[in-house]
Amino acid sequence: MSIQNLLNGRWLIAASLLVFVVRPAAAQPSVKIGEITRVKGQEPVTLHGFGVVVGLRGTGDGKSPLTLRKLARILEMSGNPVSKDTSGNYLAEELQDTKNVALVAVTATIPPDGAPEGNRITCTVTAVAAKSLEGGQLIPTALLGAPGDNRVYAIAQGPLSISDPSNPTFARVPKGCQLLESFEHPFLKDGVITLVIKPQLASFQMAYDLAAHINASYNPSFRESATGGIARAKNATTVEVRLPEEYRNDAVEFLSIIQEQRIILQAKPARVIVDEREGIVVATDEARIGPVIVTHRNLTIEAGQQLVAEFVDVDSENGQSTADTVEGLLQALRALKVPPRDVIAILRKINESGSLYAEFVDSQ
Repeated sequence: MSIQNLLNGRWLIAASLLVFVVRPAAAQPSVKIGEITRVKGQEPVTLHGFGVVVGLRGTGDGKSPLTLRKLARILEMSGNPVSKDTSGNYLAEELQDTKNVALVAVTATIPPDGAPEGNRITCTVTAVAAKSLEGGQLIPTALLGAPGDNRVYAIAQGPLSISDPSNPTFARVPKGCQLLESFEHPFLKDGVITLVIKPQLASFQMAYDLAAHINASYNPSFRESATGGIARAKNATTVEVRLPEEYRNDAVEFLSIIQEQRIILQAKPARVIVDEREGIVVATDEARIGPVIVTHRNLTIEAGQQLVAEFVDVDSENGQSTADTVEGLLQALRALKVPPRDVIAILRKINESGSLYAEFVDSQ
């Protein structure tokens, strides 16, 4: 079927496809700087280790030599040594029929803001070879830092909680990890605080505007400058802010003041995001399409031209048609009941042709 005659060259969206069209408000919103940036150095830290889960219902991997060696070492450290042969290897026969144990990988993530010694956080447990961790309990497991760092930063233990029955090899231990040290992530380096703009907002213009705003708020004489004051736009994603002398001993207070300041966001860049697995398309109102012809299965689509009113909405505020927008295309595709997978495939091809005037983010 050709939709060229039907639509005079335009577009569609399937009823089962979940679509969001993000429209800018009449007035651009103001947001806190802390809402659109993060502070460099304030990143999460992941601790890791390997441990043993006990109490399983015959779904463990107790016959695995790796699991048996780990279990033997744990028993030895607990004052219950396992016999060894003349070469110093553990005698596996003493640990036979241990189907109720499993070797697991354990991780815990320290939040970006850090955490004090003694705090308890949730840890995750993933089976190495066991069929299921249901009903198991993690025995005390040492968690280390980066690879090569043998320092023990936390101890994890406790009963497992499986949230997804279809994936019984993954579990959590709520508040099962106790920190042995405090984690304080530094945010000030050589007297400079670095603000990292969120990826979806990052651009050279955004970085320039942010630096200029900080300079102007600190000293009105820097209003038109993103380089001559305390803030400097380093690139499209980062802005460096020099700590003023008067805040030399109050860096936290200064940072809190910066993060609470509000800035007017300019129009966001045009963007189309697709997720085939979930059947989702997200498009900003600015996302447009140039003249292009796409042939897909039994459809021939001419995009970027006028669509008949039956399939395309007209902007009630300015009377303009959405004929050359992604929104218009999706309206037409929906009217023709095109399957979600085909809708996303069409958008991919339009993007590949260079006729999609927007950033294309594919979550495949």
